[in-house]
Amino acid sequence: MNDASWRDGVRSVHPDELESLRALTDEVFRPGMPELYPHLFNVDNTRNLVVVVEDGEVVSHIGTIRRDASIMGCRVRAASLGGVGTRKSHRGKGHATALFDETMRRCRAEGVDFIHVSGYRKIYHRYGCRYVGSDVEYQVTSEQAESFGDGDIELAAVTVDDAADLAAIYRREPVRWMRVPGDFGHAISGFVMNSPCR
Repeated sequence: MNDASWRDGVRSVHPDELESLRALTDEVFRPGMPELYPHLFNVDNTRNLVVVVEDGEVVSHIGTIRRDASIMGCRVRAASLGGVGTRKSHRGKGHATALFDETMRRCRAEGVDFIHVSGYRKIYHRYGCRYVGSDVEYQVTSEQAESFGDGDIELAAVTVDDAADLAAIYRREPVRWMRVPGDFGHAISGFVMNSPCR
C-alpha cells in the first residue's frame, strides 16, 4: 500500500510534489504558471513554497521569494508573496489562513522587515497589509529616443544573453532588490505582474 497521508499538513512543498503543485496552479490560475514565474516555482525555492497537503495532494499554496533590498544604501530583508490559491473543492477550510500564519511566522523568524504582496485579497488586509506608494509606467518609443539628438542611441529588446549587462546597470540603482544572478535570466524569459517581460 502506498499511503502518502503521513506527509499531510502545512509545510514546505517537497521537490517530488512540484507536479501536484502545478496541478493546483493550473486549476486556480492558468496552465503553465511555473514556467511563467520560474523565479518563484523552482527546486531551489521549495522551502518558501508553503502548502497544505491532504491525502498526498497539494490543495493550497502560498509562495514567497526572499531577497535583501538596498534603500539608499540601507540593507533590508524583504519577501515577495504570491501564487496564493486553494483548490475549489478544498475552500472554506481555513487553509489560506493557516498558510498565511505559517508564512508570517517564518518571515518573522528569518528577520524579514517587510512583505511585498502581489494582488489584493481581504485576508491580506486582515494581516495588516496596505497599499503603499504608486506605480509609474514609462515607455520611450524609437521616435522619442531620436529627439535626444544622440545618433549613438539604439533601442533593442533585451535577451538572456544581456543578463550580465542588465545586472550591472541594475546594481547602480539607489533603491533595488539585491538580486541573485539567476533572477535576471528568469525576469527576461518569464512574466512580471502577469505580463510577459519585454
